This record gives sequence, C-alpha cells and structure tokens, in this order.
Amino acid sequence: MTSILSEFKYKINFICKSMVKPFPFQKIYIDEKNTTHLNLLCIPFEYIKDNSRFINNNVDILQKIIEYKNECNLQNLYIEMDFNLVKIIECPCASLIGKDYFLFLENHSLLKKILLNKIELDEDDIVREVVLLIQLFDCKKALQVIQYILCEDIFCNSIVKKVFDRYIELLDKENNFYRFNNFRYVRELVLHKLSLESLNVELSC
Repeated sequence: MTSILSEFKYKINFICKSMVKPFPFQKIYIDEKNTTHLNLLCIPFEYIKDNSRFINNNVDILQKIIEYKNECNLQNLYIEMDFNLVKIIECPCASLIGKDYFLFLENHSLLKKILLNKIELDEDDIVREVVLLIQLFDCKKALQVIQYILCEDIFCNSIVKKVFDRYIELLDKENNFYRFNNFRYVRELVLHKLSLESLNVELSC
C-alpha cells in the first residue's frame, strides 16, 4: 500500500503543476463512491463540472485524481494540498485498529463501568453525559474513546453518532474545527473504527 500511495502522490503532483488556483479547501476526502468531500460540501463525480466554482475550476485535475484512485483500486482517499503540492496522502480503509490501539486508556474497566452506568438514562442525557466525559481527554483521544464505545458495543450506533456530532459541534464552537479539518474524513475514520494514529486534528487557540 505504501508503494502504491507513493506512486499515486507522484502522479498527482505532476498533474497539479498546471494548477492556477489552489482548491479553496485543501483537505480533500474522496469516498468509495467517488464523491469528493470538501469539508461539509459533497460533490458527486458526475457533478464536478457543474460545481467547478467550488473547486476554483480545477475540474480536470480533480477528475484525473479520481481516475487514478480507481486505477489503483483504492476504496477511499484523503489528500492534503499545499497549493499545487501534495503534503499528505492516506488510504483510510487500510488503517484498521490494532489490538494495542486502546492502550492509552489506562483503566478500561473503570471507563467501561462509568459508561455502562449511563445506559438507563434517556438518550439525550446519555449523549450529554458522554460528551462531558470525553471532553476530559484531548481531542484525538476523545475521538478514540468514541471508537472504544463502538468497539465495545456499549451504546447503539445512533447514540454514538449523536455523541460524535455533538462533540464536533462543541469543537467547532470553541476551536473552529470545520475551518481547519475535513469533517467527512474524520467522521469516516471514527465511525468506521479506522485508526486515528496518523490523523492530525488542527484547532485554533
């Protein structure tokens, strides 16, 4: 996978040399359906031309990136650009959680007990209480705690999604999360239990 991504990065950098204006949001996530996610904006492949104004008319470049993605049989793709240069390229579906992933939680049993004590609460109360709990961790670890809840099946998926969305809302209110990060990409990683080890969450001070 590393060699495939290295070659892919080389090809993208080559075609991006012709870029006149950068993508307005330079953290780009392309999912398994070839839909491009520029943070909260989603552009299906067949509508790229119709939405050219949102990508500074980089229609040909984006289409070629997606074509290369399909040629390499990559399910999904995350790219960070610096004008016309690729800084970071990841294939999220290849980043599965390993057995040592939750070692940062020094006391699994205590955390699980605290969470299980909230099961009898109403759904809204569960969401509020869990969000308050994960705010005790730094951002990346808080997202990993959400994954821990998923992996341990402590709450149903609909509740976990609400916890994630509410936590991100608070991050955005306090630290401009949406401005600096690709929401769709982070959501994909967290809720599909993919490793966050290479994720760099940027927040304002």
